[in-house]
Amino acid sequence: MTLALRSAELAAGVADTALRSGRTEDLRAYDRARGAATRDKFRLNRLIQRIVAWPAVANAVARRLARRPDLADQLVGIAGDFVPARTALGFGFVWDLLRG
Repeated sequence: MTLALRSAELAAGVADTALRSGRTEDLRAYDRARGAATRDKFRLNRLIQRIVAWPAVANAVARRLARRPDLADQLVGIAGDFVPARTALGFGFVWDLLRG
C-alpha cells in the first residue's frame, strides 16, 4: 500500500510538471524518481527471497533475529516503510546479522 501511495505521489508531481510545461518527455522523470525511491527496498526484498530459498540459511538468520530483537525490529520497520531499506544493505547490518 505504501509503495502504491508513494508511486502515486511521484506520478502526480511529474504529471503536473509535464502538463504545465507541455513537454511529455518529462514523464520519464517518473521512472527515474520511482526507481530511486524503491531501489533499496527491492534489493533488500531480493536478498530476503534468496535467504528464504535456502532453509538452513533462513533458519540461521531466524535464530539470529530471535537473539537480536533490534535487528528484527529494523527489518520490520523496513517492511513497513518506517525505516529506510538502505540501513539494512550496509556491511554493518549484514555483519551483525551473520556473525554468531
